[in-house]
Amino acid sequence: MTAAFSYVLLLVFAVVRAGVPHNLVSKCKGGKSVHGQVFKNIDGEEVKMSKYKGSVVLVVNVATFCGYATQYIEMNALLEKTLKQKLEIIGFPCNQFSHMEPGLNKSEILNGLKHVRPGNGFVPKIDMMEKADVNGKNELPLFTILKDLCPSPRNAKYDKMKCTWNPITPRDIMWNFEKFVIDADGVPIFRYLPITTPSAIIDSLKEQSIL
Repeated sequence: MTAAFSYVLLLVFAVVRAGVPHNLVSKCKGGKSVHGQVFKNIDGEEVKMSKYKGSVVLVVNVATFCGYATQYIEMNALLEKTLKQKLEIIGFPCNQFSHMEPGLNKSEILNGLKHVRPGNGFVPKIDMMEKADVNGKNELPLFTILKDLCPSPRNAKYDKMKCTWNPITPRDIMWNFEKFVIDADGVPIFRYLPITTPSAIIDSLKEQSIL
């Protein structure tokens, strides 16, 4: 075995052990609970964030026609495990990135998931919320707090042809399927870029004894 090959193996091993590459995740400032936030679910019913007290929560801005929509399958699989006792996943449909969530209501959004992407009769097990903005002047207050407490893992570049909000700021969510982790006390602790898979995040949280 050459020295160069050994070095490559060490690098691969380090990335595997790290779980999530450092340039895909940032640590939140912490200290402020979001359990006081209120929003609506996909049925139009009021939801209090405090209902998730005691569970680790993964908050995701989702979009049916995004390539990352295959992550829905992973999220379902995670919730089918015993993790359900400690983990909750909340999806907020959002149409601000290349209009990839055109569904206007529960029926249109769920039928898109069922027949288009992921398709094959897919039914989400995550808690689906009402369609909302995550950036701009009409953004959901929960996301205002999350973005204030959790810096973006990477300096973002926004294509104004694909981003439909105004004004655009450096703290904004970059794309569909960006993720935030909130601990059992309601305090945001991590922010992940969209490419980070739900499974990798959960594995990382387990390694840190957060789950």
